[in-house]
Amino acid sequence: MTHYVLNSIIPNIQIPNNVRAISSMGQSYNVSVSQQSVSRAIMEVAEAIVNVLGPRWIKFPVTRNEKNIIKARFMEAVNFPGTIGAMDCTHVAILAPVQEEHNYINRHGSHSKNVQLVCDYDLKILNINARYAGATHDAYIFRNSVINRELERCYNLGDQNTWFIGDSGYPQLPWVMTPVLHALPDTPEFRYNEAHIRAQNCIERCNAVLKGRRLDPDFEIPDLQRNNIVNAQIPPNNYANIDGRNARDVFINQYFT
Repeated sequence: MTHYVLNSIIPNIQIPNNVRAISSMGQSYNVSVSQQSVSRAIMEVAEAIVNVLGPRWIKFPVTRNEKNIIKARFMEAVNFPGTIGAMDCTHVAILAPVQEEHNYINRHGSHSKNVQLVCDYDLKILNINARYAGATHDAYIFRNSVINRELERCYNLGDQNTWFIGDSGYPQLPWVMTPVLHALPDTPEFRYNEAHIRAQNCIERCNAVLKGRRLDPDFEIPDLQRNNIVNAQIPPNNYANIDGRNARDVFINQYFT
C-alpha cells in the first residue's frame, strides 16, 4: 500500500521506497511551530482517531438487535426489508506511485485508491475497506473482504433474511441484493429496482458528504496497511450464483408482486 507524506512537515519519518515525498509546504514561512512538533501532533491525532474514535464510531452490527434497528430504518424510509447496509466504492485521488503505477490507474485514467464503504440509511459508516488500488474492481474488493466472509458466515448459521444492497458492479449473492438488469415496467422486478435505487441512494449521499468535507485522501488507517495490490478486473454482473438469484427471486415474489 502506497502512502504520501509531506517531508517538510514530517522530516524524521523514514520514507519507504514505494512512497513519493512532496518537498514543499504552502507558505511554511508563516508557521510558528517547529516541524518536529507538527509531526508529533499529526501522528498523535492519527493514532487517536484510529485507536480511540474508530472503534467507537465505526462499528458493524453483529447482534440481532443492532441489525433489526438498521433493517427497520430502511423499511420505514424506503420499504426495502432485510437491509443492514448499503455499499459502494469510491475513488480517492492520489499522486502516481513510484512502484506498480499501473495498478492505481482507474477507469477514468487517473491515479486513485478504490475505497469500499458501507453505511446505514442515516449515513452512519459501518465498515471501510481502503486496501486496494484504483484499477481493482468493486466486486473483487468485496469478494476478498472480511465483511463478505462475515455475511456468508451468518447466512450459513441461519440468518438468511439479512443482506447488503449494492449496485450492478457487485455479485448477486444470498447476502447481497443487486438490481435486476433490463427489468420491464410494471413488473415485480421493476418495482424491486425502484425500491433498490431509493435504498442505495444513502451510500451515494454518504460518499458525497465525505468528499464534500475534503478528507485527506492520502492518509490510511494503519491496521488496513495489508494485502498488497492485485490488478484484478472482474466484469460487471449480472453474474450471480444460483443461490443468489434464487434468494433474490424469493425476495421479489414476497415483497414486490
